[in-house]
Amino acid sequence: MTSLIRGLDRALSSGSSRKRRRKRKEDKAAFRPDIEGLRAIAVLFVLIWHAGVSWLPGGFVGVDVFFVVSGFLMTTILHREHVRYGRISVAEFYGRRARRLIPASTLTLLATGLATFLVLPDTRWRDIGLDIAAAGGYLVNWRLADRAVDYLAQDTAPSPIQHFWSLSIEEQFYIFWPLLIVLLAWVIKRTGGSATAVTFAALVIIAAGSLAWSVYLTDADASRAYFVTTTRLWELALGGLVALAMPLFHKMPKMSAAALAWIGVAGILGTGFLLTTAVPFPGFIALIPTAATALVLAAGPAAGNAGPVRILANKPTQWIGGCSYSMYLWHWPVLVIGGYWITDGLREISVIEGVVLVALSVLPAWLSLKFVEDPIRRAETFVDSVKNSMALAFLGIGISVVVGLLVTAVVPRAPDAYQSSYVPSQSDEVVAADQPMGAEVLGDDPLTSTAAALVDKVPSITPSPQAANADNPDVNDCQLNYTQVIPKFCEYGDKESDIEVALVGDSHAGQWIPAMEAVAAERGWKLVVATKSACPYLDIAVFSDNLNRPYDECRAWNEQMGAYLTGPGKPDAVVLSYGVYNTGDRNLLISGAQARWGPLVAQGTKVIVIRDTPAPGRNVPDCVAEHGDRLTACARSRDEALAKRDQSQAAAVEAVPGVQMVDLTDWICPGSQCSPVIGGVLVFRDNTHMTATYSRSLTPQLAKRFPSVP
Repeated sequence: MTSLIRGLDRALSSGSSRKRRRKRKEDKAAFRPDIEGLRAIAVLFVLIWHAGVSWLPGGFVGVDVFFVVSGFLMTTILHREHVRYGRISVAEFYGRRARRLIPASTLTLLATGLATFLVLPDTRWRDIGLDIAAAGGYLVNWRLADRAVDYLAQDTAPSPIQHFWSLSIEEQFYIFWPLLIVLLAWVIKRTGGSATAVTFAALVIIAAGSLAWSVYLTDADASRAYFVTTTRLWELALGGLVALAMPLFHKMPKMSAAALAWIGVAGILGTGFLLTTAVPFPGFIALIPTAATALVLAAGPAAGNAGPVRILANKPTQWIGGCSYSMYLWHWPVLVIGGYWITDGLREISVIEGVVLVALSVLPAWLSLKFVEDPIRRAETFVDSVKNSMALAFLGIGISVVVGLLVTAVVPRAPDAYQSSYVPSQSDEVVAADQPMGAEVLGDDPLTSTAAALVDKVPSITPSPQAANADNPDVNDCQLNYTQVIPKFCEYGDKESDIEVALVGDSHAGQWIPAMEAVAAERGWKLVVATKSACPYLDIAVFSDNLNRPYDECRAWNEQMGAYLTGPGKPDAVVLSYGVYNTGDRNLLISGAQARWGPLVAQGTKVIVIRDTPAPGRNVPDCVAEHGDRLTACARSRDEALAKRDQSQAAAVEAVPGVQMVDLTDWICPGSQCSPVIGGVLVFRDNTHMTATYSRSLTPQLAKRFPSVP
């Protein structure tokens, strides 16, 4: 081990200026225009796909092309150095990566932080600031992976830093891979083995393990699998394997190599034009674009002008490939922040607007390349000094982290959320507030109430838009995530009561907890809550957009909930609610309701469906934060809001005799326009769920319409 440490120390300090200049000449001589062309294809795929162009549904595979190319180039550089010089200067490798990547990324993050502060509503500053800090440290992919499985974050707007997930994975590989090769070099020196063979074997192990994990996790949790490093390492390792095998590929017959290289190009283009996000990814399917990229890398030199280089070596393609890193950095912040600016956050951008914004992002990308990226990576101050290069790296990372924390720190302090008049006290008694708020101001006839009038300004808003995201019902213990199937139960109200009411469904059922809890306390029930993310209590096949596959866990949870609801300890009443599920046939939803609800009615259990809420059509807190003096801009027509909610619920209730419906639509949208603020209370905490405060304010009306439970 002592020898290993000494070897690492020598590797970290090795390399003269003369040697570095010789390596730069070698790198220039080894330049491959076909690789630059692959970069151009990859970045154009990503940009066009992000712009929303429908004819390139698989443009996201451009990132996978980048991964394979990066693994190929990094392994080529490191292995060549090891073979030719008998050692690897890890510090010099890190210095080259720092000069190449960090100045441009730091500038992008700094500009994004400033633009976030100037353009986006302050409701988004905290999350974006933390994203910037995580991106600066090249860890944002793990943050996004955690957010992907958080049901409370499902309806949040995309972060302008979200695209840094792939850069984070590459940077983590750049840190890990040279250290592993140094370790392998130490082993080879002690055992006398072949550097190529040992490194190749190590890459095979990494690739096989990562691919197996990618296949498993993509099936189990596709959203998380998309972002985490462990499911993507095999793609970088594949590029490394090609790099190590290049001496063999150089010997291929020219026409055979040309055929393989063209097949590779066809494979990349085919996945871009044919693959869709409906297919779980990465998993096995990612083998197509990655293997295709590997073919181009492997066969390109032997194919010569008969290969794809014939079309990839033209000046426009080479320019795009050379600017691909900067274009990737800048396009997404311009698209997200620019899109918000031109729409005022009141609608989605059109495809044409998306294309224009992506095209405009080329300007800051080119300026960044010309005045920041190229000058710094070529400056002798850094090229001839590993120490200066590493100092540059730490400075850039530090600036990015500080910028992110500053964006987070300037978020206005959110006032405490208002507690409406129907909150159970410690003695489970209802305490009336002096001043009605929220739906309480509408009285019993909301459609004629003057309090329902749509206005531009109100004296105060509770919860504040900044606090709305945290104004949630207490569902932490009983809300299952996407992969859990064993029901968890929360108890509210009079927990010793002989009368038990169960609230069951997805997060749209969970949003009624505050009102149901107050009713339960008032009537002396025990309220039991069991909910699961994006899973209704219906006998239907649900496809999970989050998991990107059939939602088998939802069916399994339904079975277990059915066993509880019809078992020996069955509740006296079951309250159901759920959001919108697109099965392609509303009759499936109705028959699914009959299959689940019918047995409950047959056994004598009261079944009550609380009709789903109108759909506000946008993130309400973001809109209110941006348009606090023009709240009418955040309203949505009642007809549109009702049309976007589930249209089968009423028919399902009619199809199962004995099931009753409670409909509080008029107290959530009491006019021709659904107001974002009613009675001084923010109605929605995102673009689909009510705030807990507004839910509580619906208690009097829910209590009046709720059937008696024996």
